[in-house]
Amino acid sequence: MTTKHEIWCRSTAERAGIIAALLLAPTLWASAAFAAKVDTVELENGNLVTGEIKELRQGKLKYSTDSMGTVYIECNEITQLTGKARYRIETTDGALRFGSIDAGTEDGVLVVVANGQAKPVKIVDVFRITRIKEGWRDIIDSEIAVGYRYTKASDVKEFTLGYDGTLITDRYRLDFGASGRSTDDGEDTTTQWLAYTDFCGAGARIGTTG
Repeated sequence: MTTKHEIWCRSTAERAGIIAALLLAPTLWASAAFAAKVDTVELENGNLVTGEIKELRQGKLKYSTDSMGTVYIECNEITQLTGKARYRIETTDGALRFGSIDAGTEDGVLVVVANGQAKPVKIVDVFRITRIKEGWRDIIDSEIAVGYRYTKASDVKEFTLGYDGTLITDRYRLDFGASGRSTDDGEDTTTQWLAYTDFCGAGARIGTTG
């Protein structure tokens, strides 16, 4: 005999599996495209760590390594930084630069290289570094979160789904996503959805939710 609870869980899980497979596809493609880790970080203690620059934001570098997984490094602990890909570098004064990253001639300085020109920038003056990807399957970074909770005392079942994506080019950055919540109390099922976009480029910033 199949109970109402089993039917609800099974249909919810099937929907979640399908949605998760579709939304995770861009992430899996991107991971395969950037599997090689050839960037370097030199720390104050002299350690040189090979990995992959994921993002630098508000004083912290998100850095992926083979031996330690993903680590977060404070900018004031970094003496040298190199990155072979193409990046969008935003400094605290609002300036934008694009190019690969070479080590500076002195500690605490990185060099943005593009079109044969090199521009030194103090690491502590960098607000954000984001990788610029190439190819339609690689330019979107995606994350998905799925949750389920059952409260026995009230017989309430809750299913949540969240998706966040980021698209970055030389000219703009677009953050977008959606989250949903479905609640079943045994008599009624209520569903809520919220979507958002945040566009930044060409001197303009536009954010929407709905």
